[in-house]
Amino acid sequence: MADLSYLLFVTDALMPIRITYDKVNHGVELYYTGTVNADEISEAISSIATSIEIANLRFCVSDRTNCERLRVNSDDVSKSLIQIKSLGKLHPQLIIAFVSPDSFGFGMSRMFGTKAESVGLTTMVFRDRGSADEWIANETKQ
Repeated sequence: MADLSYLLFVTDALMPIRITYDKVNHGVELYYTGTVNADEISEAISSIATSIEIANLRFCVSDRTNCERLRVNSDDVSKSLIQIKSLGKLHPQLIIAFVSPDSFGFGMSRMFGTKAESVGLTTMVFRDRGSADEWIANETKQ
């Protein structure tokens, strides 16, 4: 069995977004469940930005595989970009993978990714977690 002691579970399992920190690989993972709205996403990003768990954050996975409903619009995407941009300044090597199996989540993630690239962030959107993990492994070993 794998040693998972390096993971720190930050948020309560009852919350719609659970955040885990991978201290070994310098990453953070967000797991969405149920219905998630823009305020909850903003709160999760703020939590990551103020965390002292990872000194040099290299990757973020935003996994919406178990998200039943994503309640965001294009204005919310623009607001999130402001938060992510400041996180990118703190961690310039940060890459972000979005996992969104459904069409709406995938489209919103693509919209965010396009805007994020315009401010120098590296993002990629995937329909499955395995592809996202493979991309992160390749990008972070460079």
